[in-house]
Amino acid sequence: MKTTGKQSFCTFLGALIAVVLTFAASLSYSQGPIHLAEGKKLPNSAAENDWFLNTKDQRIFRYTNAKWSMFRVARCTRTAICHKFLLLHFEDGSMELVKANGKSAKPNYQARFQFQCYDSISTMEVGDNFILFDHQGRTLAEIDMRMCKGHKIIEFQGKIAFCVPEFVNSFESGPIPCNELKNWGMMDTDGKWRIEPKFDAFFHFINGTADVLYYGQRKKINESGEFVD
Repeated sequence: MKTTGKQSFCTFLGALIAVVLTFAASLSYSQGPIHLAEGKKLPNSAAENDWFLNTKDQRIFRYTNAKWSMFRVARCTRTAICHKFLLLHFEDGSMELVKANGKSAKPNYQARFQFQCYDSISTMEVGDNFILFDHQGRTLAEIDMRMCKGHKIIEFQGKIAFCVPEFVNSFESGPIPCNELKNWGMMDTDGKWRIEPKFDAFFHFINGTADVLYYGQRKKINESGEFVD
């Protein structure tokens, strides 16, 4: 009886481990890079979540459930790959940013927007909204530019950087006035804070120093984020 019970437990444990490993593998793959091929005829074989642009009629397809399925009816006029995202331009003027599994990478804007890919992050401008997100699609900063007058993308130590506030889910309840957004800092194109987000307002550097607002007091910092006289 004890041996049987032990064998049953081992069988259960083995099955549980297999399920966990299978789930982890599928999760890893779903977050993997985009695989996009082009040609005039659909390939006979493909892997799950592969993509194909038929250059003959400009249709975009995704391979799922062992078959090719057209992603959208509209003709796809241009594609671009950025990190783990696929940027699609359609003949009707709309654009879409998707993951390998076909789901929207960011808010599902099927419209025109400006998109820029950097080292480990990307930016999207839709109307007055400026969104900065990492290669997994996680939002790092989100600003309503109608309420935040200033430069979104600036030069910092000779490289591109972003002076943005620490992310809050501001757009769930409407845009927050710029003077109420706190914890502004300097983020680089790898998504790392070069200057920690602790200031009360937007700032930029001139000749190596920047005027900042810190707990309501006007101060000056150097490019290391240190206060200077």
